[in-house]
Amino acid sequence: MLTKFLGYFNFKKAGWKDILASFFKLSFVKIFLIFTILCNLLLWLLSWLVVVNINQELSILHYNIIFGIDYIGNPYSIFWLPAFGLAIALVNILGSLWFFKREKLLAQMLMLSTLVFHIFLGLSLYSIYLINFVNIKF
Repeated sequence: MLTKFLGYFNFKKAGWKDILASFFKLSFVKIFLIFTILCNLLLWLLSWLVVVNINQELSILHYNIIFGIDYIGNPYSIFWLPAFGLAIALVNILGSLWFFKREKLLAQMLMLSTLVFHIFLGLSLYSIYLINFVNIKF
C-alpha cells in the first residue's frame, strides 16, 4: 500500500527533496501550518490548565441539553482532544501533500479543514471548562 501511495509521486523525475521543497515553498502551506501548530499548542495548554485545576477524581466530560450529564470520567482523558487534533492534522497534511501535484485547491481545502477542526476542538474544550467550573443559574 505504501508503494502504491509513493507511486503516485513521480520520484524518478523529482525526488523527495524537490517535492517537499515545492510543497513548503507555497505561502498558504506555511500559513496553514503555522496556525495549525499554534492552535494545537493552545489546545494542549488549555487542556493542561483544565486538568490541573480540577480537584476531583472524576470530571464531567460531556453534557447533553436533553439528557444532562452523560459522560463522566478521568480528568486526564481531556488530553484526548488535542491528541486527536494532532492526529487529524498529520493525516490532513499528508493528504494535502498527496493531492498537491494534482489538485492544489483540494490540498488547500484539506489544510483549511484542519484549522476548522481545531476550532471545533477548542469549542468542545471550552464547553468542558464551562461544565466543570462555571455554575450557570437561570
